[in-house]
Amino acid sequence: MAGDAVPVPARGAAGRSASEDDELRDIVSVFWSSRFALAAPMIERAVLRRELRPDVDAHEIVERLVSPLYFCALVSGEPLDETLIQSSVESALCQARANAA
Repeated sequence: MAGDAVPVPARGAAGRSASEDDELRDIVSVFWSSRFALAAPMIERAVLRRELRPDVDAHEIVERLVSPLYFCALVSGEPLDETLIQSSVESALCQARANAA
């Protein structure tokens, strides 16, 4: 019925635990900080080659790449397939390339 709240599936145990457990939250933070740090030089080199906008945010690009994958793995249960991966890459690159000189 219109206006009724749509139930949201419960988050996976990992998501729940990270929000409730300080130690796990710190581990997750270190993990993702290292991933963002590893990606930054690749993004910077692409900017220098003028393949991406000069003001592109490496953190945002990494989030755009992995968010759909984590959504499927942890929330929707949809398969992680080549089509999903390709569309995630294309979406991130499209935004990162917009107005690249």
